Amino acid sequence: LRLCVHGVGREALRATPATFEDLDFRGELPDGYSGGATFTVTGPVDGFLLWTEVTVADDLVVDYLDAQQGWLPVFLPLPDGPLALTAGTPLAVRWRCEYASHPQFPDYVVDVMTP
Repeated sequence: LRLCVHGVGREALRATPATFEDLDFRGELPDGYSGGATFTVTGPVDGFLLWTEVTVADDLVVDYLDAQQGWLPVFLPLPDGPLALTAGTPLAVRWRCEYASHPQFPDYVVDVMTP
């Protein structure tokens, strides 16, 4: 489940952003592509906000969180509900891409670990 949202500003973020996918449009995203990040949260977490940053030129980046266009950002809720975390709690997240449901539209498996 992914929900398109509108009107979310940087002040609503509960951690410093991290790269979810580093896409290279010269080829397909391989099955099993994975990544991860560790965040230090500022409070409870109920999901992840995903958006795109496109580097157009060395000195030009289009950030879709600021521009809010093209059905972005997208909210990816935690499947088991919110995590009641306090400010300063580290949150480790791993994700991987799978093509089980359709060969052109990846599904993502997200694992969240807290201390």
